[in-house]
Amino acid sequence: MERAVEFTPLERRRLMDKLSACGEMADIILIDTGAGIGRNVMDFILAADEVVLVTTPEPTALTDAYAVMKAYSNYASNKNMRLVINRVYDESESADVITKLQRTADRFLKMPLESLGSIYEDRNVMNAVKRQAPLMIAYPDTLAARCVQSIAKTMVYGGQHEVRWGWRGFLQRLLKFK
Repeated sequence: MERAVEFTPLERRRLMDKLSACGEMADIILIDTGAGIGRNVMDFILAADEVVLVTTPEPTALTDAYAVMKAYSNYASNKNMRLVINRVYDESESADVITKLQRTADRFLKMPLESLGSIYEDRNVMNAVKRQAPLMIAYPDTLAARCVQSIAKTMVYGGQHEVRWGWRGFLQRLLKFK
């Protein structure tokens, strides 16, 4: 499977040309490399000014996240990795996952791992996928969209930005709806 995503020298050149053009239009470019740590993924990670590791609370995802963290810590000269936890159900779950990964990074990899925040489970993410529309356009006022906005503000301006749950979020927390 990894071979299917390895670039030929010509594909690498074309990709570099396209990304260079993007760099002229934007200050920040996000590249979603997908899961795994194949050669192309590591090339992107090591070339980046900043790496945002996105994972979920599931054990297999955390194992994959640790593998990426370990490879990055072994090869990166300037360690600048930050963390986002996706598909969390509550603040406690988010805090637990963040703490585990930060302690692991510190203890075994001697690498700081700053948290940018979490994205709460929200069925509107799947609805946006079904509509083939970006979440931020299709459902801009949903919980997941507000989480993404908060993470973006943290990346651009620093500090932590509170996610406002609103009335529906209050009822979900109060009545423990998921």
